[in-house]
Amino acid sequence: MGIVTLLVVMLVMTGTGSLDAAPTKLVYSTPSADKVYDGSPLVATEWELISGSLKEGHTATVQVSGTQTQAGVSDNHITVTVSNAKGVDVTEHYRIEYQVGQLTVTPRPITFSAVSAEKVYDGTPLKAEEWKITDGSLAKGHIPRVTLAGSITGVGQAKSSVSAVILDPTGKDVSANYAISYRAADLTVLKRHLTLISASADKIYDGTLIPTGDITVAEGTVVEGQQLVISNNTTLLHAGEAENRFAASIYDADGNDVTEHYGITYLYGTLKVHKVHLTLQTSSAVKTYDATPLVSPSWEPVSGELVPGETLQAEFTGSITNCGTAENTASFRVMNAAGEDVTQSYEIETVTGKLTVTTRGFTVISASATKTYDGLPLENKEIQIQNGSVAEGHTLEAAFTGSQTAAGNSENQFTVRITDENGNDVTDNYLPTLIYGTLTVTKRTITVSSPSASKIYDGTALTNNETTILMGSVAEGETAVIAVTGTQT
Repeated sequence: MGIVTLLVVMLVMTGTGSLDAAPTKLVYSTPSADKVYDGSPLVATEWELISGSLKEGHTATVQVSGTQTQAGVSDNHITVTVSNAKGVDVTEHYRIEYQVGQLTVTPRPITFSAVSAEKVYDGTPLKAEEWKITDGSLAKGHIPRVTLAGSITGVGQAKSSVSAVILDPTGKDVSANYAISYRAADLTVLKRHLTLISASADKIYDGTLIPTGDITVAEGTVVEGQQLVISNNTTLLHAGEAENRFAASIYDADGNDVTEHYGITYLYGTLKVHKVHLTLQTSSAVKTYDATPLVSPSWEPVSGELVPGETLQAEFTGSITNCGTAENTASFRVMNAAGEDVTQSYEIETVTGKLTVTTRGFTVISASATKTYDGLPLENKEIQIQNGSVAEGHTLEAAFTGSQTAAGNSENQFTVRITDENGNDVTDNYLPTLIYGTLTVTKRTITVSSPSASKIYDGTALTNNETTILMGSVAEGETAVIAVTGTQT
């Protein structure tokens, strides 16, 4: 309540003359006033006699009693009492009228604002804890009782609200005398940052998964009472390289998943499984050409070892049939105990052996022949194979060039060509030794006689050109021309 101050203003007025039978009209006025509520009374004690006058010897006692403390409007009341010179109240002899002003107290504007707050997620509620007056002010001695509402625990944003009750120094609620405005504020919970690093590891393939190692918290912390659970998504069994990926989940004490309230940075290590190095050597083999493929499906280890329980399978592709040399090529597969192909985890170096087919040797002899010269060629196309043979199913053909017609001798020369069962020439796979027989033509023996002759010397030559073949004969189709050279003069 405000303090009411009563001001009594005594105005002594002296009048002249006698009292009239009819009341005298007097008109008094008080002013209007206004202010913003400040907890103290609003008064306006001025007054004015705006019409009429007091009689001589009379005095007026004026009391302005209007007051307004609370927000609102009231009349600025005034009362007037008139006394004569003897102090007798003669107010009834006056007709007094009042024109009163208005006392107006307007509500005091004031704004209470909640103060924004922010924190990193810690599993506890973020509440509005501060406020301030951002517009207006409190009346002197007044105290606000402020209530803040609103909270947020998980990552995100919420509004905090504010309300207030204003008390005067006596503890009375005077909030109605204020024009109170409120401003909400933001409550913000930020993600809690973690940096997690997975380990790196490498090893040589051994048929087991490579250990992924521990996860290290490189930066940040998990809220006390919460649990970080790691699930490894990366497995690496065979030779190769992969990021050591993983996933992280965080649970509170009640088992609730609170991972979304964390900002997790993942730094992945590297997992690497190296290949097992094996060096294998395929066998070498040699044989004489026999028209069948030469293969040698065997190998032996040179260096390196298989993982226990795993086996090596070989597929040989090296083969040679005709004379020459070829690589004894092969491909290898490694199988584990479950029958799975794990070759990818091995680096297999193959040292290839040699497959060699040598030419097939034998001796071919042509026959010899002899005859007496008869003017015809002497030939003999018989052959004999010694010291070997042609492969089964192969055929040897001899082409003879040896021939002897005239008396004398020469080699019974020939060449050979060998074909397989399909008629293909396979002579290059053979190394025949050719031995030539001898073709001999002996001279044809004939005996020719010339007759005797005689004469008496006459100084001219005595000749006789007649001849007779006594033995033998001339070859068929040939003619003997005999020149007699005997002469006697």
